Amino acid sequence: MQRDFDEQFLSWTSSLRAVTAQFDAWLRVALSREIAALALHHRAEFTEPVRRVSRQLAESLQDFRNRLSERTLEALGVPLPTTEIELKPQEPNSPDVRIGRIFDHDWELLSWLIPMALVRGAVRRHYRRKVEQLVSTNLSRLAAPWEQAVNTTLAVWKPIPAAASTTWL
Repeated sequence: MQRDFDEQFLSWTSSLRAVTAQFDAWLRVALSREIAALALHHRAEFTEPVRRVSRQLAESLQDFRNRLSERTLEALGVPLPTTEIELKPQEPNSPDVRIGRIFDHDWELLSWLIPMALVRGAVRRHYRRKVEQLVSTNLSRLAAPWEQAVNTTLAVWKPIPAAASTTWL
């Protein structure tokens, strides 16, 4: 994104207000495109922990049902029918990209007073830092729902300790 920004910034030569509007429009499109591409490209890496935990939970539950059925058969002479279920955790959608304000102050209101030639370097450095900050923030926003899905699945899955399972079954 930084290379693309450097190429685009060269063509933004008007006032600070126009440059800010052009940067904002470019950033929204470029960041949305990049985050969507990353989410699509790395979807398997995001979903693998969820699938693995789901599979382990299903196997643990099925093992418990089988043991319960065996013990019921031994005790009562009647087997319990067991059914296998598939646990599918909800996969989160990709997050919306959030940009926020480009400047903390409304400097673009003074764009008629400040020649772009004088502030071009400072504006470019500010925009480069803004790109880095927003990429980092939105990557975290992309990963957070997946982390929550894995943690929720893990919180549900609490295997019965071996000592406890043999004493009551």
